[in-house]
Amino acid sequence: RRGKIEPEAILQRLQQLLELPDLPRTIECIDNSNIQGTEPVAALVLCRDGKMDKKGYRHYKIRTVHGPDDFASMTEVVGRRLDRLISEKKPFPDLLLVDGGKGQLTAALEAMSRRNLLGDVNVAAIAKGRRGAPIIRDRFDRVFLPGNPVPIDFSADTSALRLLQRIRNEAHRFAITFHGNRRRKRSLQSVLDEIPGVGPTRRRELYRKFRTLQRIRQASVDELLDTPRLDQRTAQAIYDYFRTESTS
Repeated sequence: RRGKIEPEAILQRLQQLLELPDLPRTIECIDNSNIQGTEPVAALVLCRDGKMDKKGYRHYKIRTVHGPDDFASMTEVVGRRLDRLISEKKPFPDLLLVDGGKGQLTAALEAMSRRNLLGDVNVAAIAKGRRGAPIIRDRFDRVFLPGNPVPIDFSADTSALRLLQRIRNEAHRFAITFHGNRRRKRSLQSVLDEIPGVGPTRRRELYRKFRTLQRIRQASVDELLDTPRLDQRTAQAIYDYFRTESTS
């Protein structure tokens, strides 16, 4: 049985493979999510010394891109992250990893170019292997560096690739979760807006307490009254609205 590889050794191997000037103790990864073209968002996760650091996680609502344009969204989010680090006078990560292939890498480089930061930020892209590859598809993920059309060969050290995959998968999970929450909140908002007495403040309190529209639909008047800022009349109006809806 092979012994467990220490995180420091994995980081050292990753530094060699990606030709990084320093040990990648801080790795940030950005992933976009725009399922069905609605509520486009992005997420950033942080890996510090080989372990995920949730204090460094960030969510982004896409501001400047309309429709499912993953490349433009990546340019926006990478730019916003760089702007924040600059304004707060914080160091850039040892490695910025973007989820995607050459297109996403080019988009990230565009954000850096606009800020005259090309060469100042170490960046790489990790792309999922093509469909039809063997069952263990993760081994066929490809990692690209700027200026090199050929993916990095991780065959001699899968532990380094697995670290990047773990970080990318966590960014994907975080982005998908945020996207799902945004869509549920939008659905909840559109329905509750039709009920008299439910404004933005009460809608927000209902969302905090029940989390889903289904749970609000099933709530009794007494359960609704447990919601902060909700009075008897509004609670009854919500209850009646969903009972009328279910019988119409």
